[in-house]
Amino acid sequence: MKKHLSALGSIQGVREASLVTMTGSTAVSSGDSPTLGDVAAGVTALLNQLQGVLPDLGDPLTVTLEGDHGALMLSKVGGKVLVLTTAPDANLGAVRLEMRDVLQDMATGEE
Repeated sequence: MKKHLSALGSIQGVREASLVTMTGSTAVSSGDSPTLGDVAAGVTALLNQLQGVLPDLGDPLTVTLEGDHGALMLSKVGGKVLVLTTAPDANLGAVRLEMRDVLQDMATGEE
């Protein structure tokens, strides 16, 4: 999994990519000092609610929040959340494609 997060972290404009538990503890991160655990714990309830209200979307559900200073992308799969932050100039399409590959590997149990 570290390999996948390193690949995500190496995409131009990605600041940090982390895999965190539902309680917010960081399992693996692309950064040396991960900071996204608290964010993931705070939005896990939102992801669960969205999946409850929109069950036809399936799993994994990915949420992207964009602001003036970058984006926050979250995907819940299994008992963990893949969460990353980007700079404003990041190619979100490329990031999303790489996230999809990581999520597929997680769903099938591949490392």
